[in-house]
Amino acid sequence: MIELHSKIFIRAGWLLLGGTCVTLTACDNHPSPSGTSTAACDGLVGTSGFSRKVMDGDTFRLQLSNGETEVIRLDQIDAPEKMQPWSNKSRQSLKELLGQGEVCVVGTKHDKYGRLIGDVHANGVDVNYEMVRQGAAWAYRQYLRDTNLLKIESDARASKRGLWSMPSEQTIPPWEFRHPKFSGANQNLTIRGQTGQSLIGHMPSECAAKPTCRQMSSCDEAKMWEQKCGGQGIDGDGDGIPCERLCIPRS
Repeated sequence: MIELHSKIFIRAGWLLLGGTCVTLTACDNHPSPSGTSTAACDGLVGTSGFSRKVMDGDTFRLQLSNGETEVIRLDQIDAPEKMQPWSNKSRQSLKELLGQGEVCVVGTKHDKYGRLIGDVHANGVDVNYEMVRQGAAWAYRQYLRDTNLLKIESDARASKRGLWSMPSEQTIPPWEFRHPKFSGANQNLTIRGQTGQSLIGHMPSECAAKPTCRQMSSCDEAKMWEQKCGGQGIDGDGDGIPCERLCIPRS
């Protein structure tokens, strides 16, 4: 993002001027779910709130001002899956970037899992960009619209920042890790996951869904998912207990 002054932003071929959308090439001027412009949004129309739980390097739970929560999926980037190397560090990077203050999510669309897709801003930082710049996430080719992310990723790779400091055989893009049919030559590759266990090939294709605990009907189902898929998306604090609302009895 290039900041011209406090209320003018240019990004990915469109201009926001004092919260008004002016078309340069293409522009989506629909309001966000909350349709608010707070200090965190700095003139942008977005959904604001506070980060309450970071699931992984591209997904977190946002608490809104009305007390409700919304699961946020960072747009155009993809972070390591839980069973991949660097996943814990990626998650920690996102947690630190979000901090304790108010954050802004600019986006209006939800994916098929009900997550709000958006560009996240916190403490004056474009979090989506910064995750890629730190080497904590990839530019997500399948959903990429802002080609600046490719240059940022290339710079991180050349500088060996973050995950790019690992051997090349450990930097399998998450979309290949989730979908073996796309990985070709990597089918029989042995890598080491974050817990040190050998992982032959990639995760089962059904693990690509990254379900949330809201989609789990019982603790047994959550534990089965964790055993099969490494708990991605359902063990946000990484303590080994999935879906604590289901699996930890309340007194």
